[in-house]
Amino acid sequence: MFYVPIKCNKTLFMSTLLTFTYSIIAFLGSSLDHTLRAQSVNLDLKVYLEGPYDASSGKMSTKLYELGYLPGMTPKAFFAEPVPFFDPYGDFYDQDLKSSTDGSDIYNDKSVDWIFVSIREATTGNVVSNQTVLLNEDGSINGSSIPNEKLSKLKKYIVVLAHRNHLPVQSTPIKLNNGKLTFDFTKSDIIGLKEKNKVMLMIAGNIDQTKTRSTRVINMEDVNTWRSANGKNSSYLREDIDMNGDVSVHDQSIILENLDLSTSVNINE
Repeated sequence: MFYVPIKCNKTLFMSTLLTFTYSIIAFLGSSLDHTLRAQSVNLDLKVYLEGPYDASSGKMSTKLYELGYLPGMTPKAFFAEPVPFFDPYGDFYDQDLKSSTDGSDIYNDKSVDWIFVSIREATTGNVVSNQTVLLNEDGSINGSSIPNEKLSKLKKYIVVLAHRNHLPVQSTPIKLNNGKLTFDFTKSDIIGLKEKNKVMLMIAGNIDQTKTRSTRVINMEDVNTWRSANGKNSSYLREDIDMNGDVSVHDQSIILENLDLSTSVNINE
């Protein structure tokens, strides 16, 4: 048997090897990036609303759920008028929350209320996702994610939160971390939150909210809106700031305590 020696051009060999290696790396990088983009990004957020927050338990009241006053539920009180299932933040964006005429099956015994969540690019302000989600008594949001959105792990995002009778607030710029956007508003010192018992809360009393009116300050318009609804009870009411189903002087006292407090966050931008 004869062997024919073959001269190997070392430079050509190394060049070919490097080209092959770079191709593999590029392929794997592209695959990983595609995987990241294809997966849902979970919103790992925590926030407390001042109105229903109970400092003794460290949780928010679920009274609206317990009494059956949340949209789409059947009230337990025979004299209470049920509120149809609707999106309380329909004025803020165009998405329609209504999937049926009955939303009672989506609640559980930890449900506090609906909250509006907007994810935006930190540098441009471009909106990536707007959605209405359920807020739980421990401050967590209920299984929310951004499906198939082209979020970049290289970019930073801000989270804007709004509630029907609290001032809106936004996070500092954050990056994706293991497929999650994580921010704890209850431990943040950002502007627009209020401290009580070493816990940060969204500020209650912002009940005069429409597209054409400011949502950035608590003022006498909020007091007047409360006054026109004082005495209403057994329902899902924007003027019910402590969220127990009734509009009372306790709700007014919260507004007066927070009078002239404001935020720079605008949910309509």
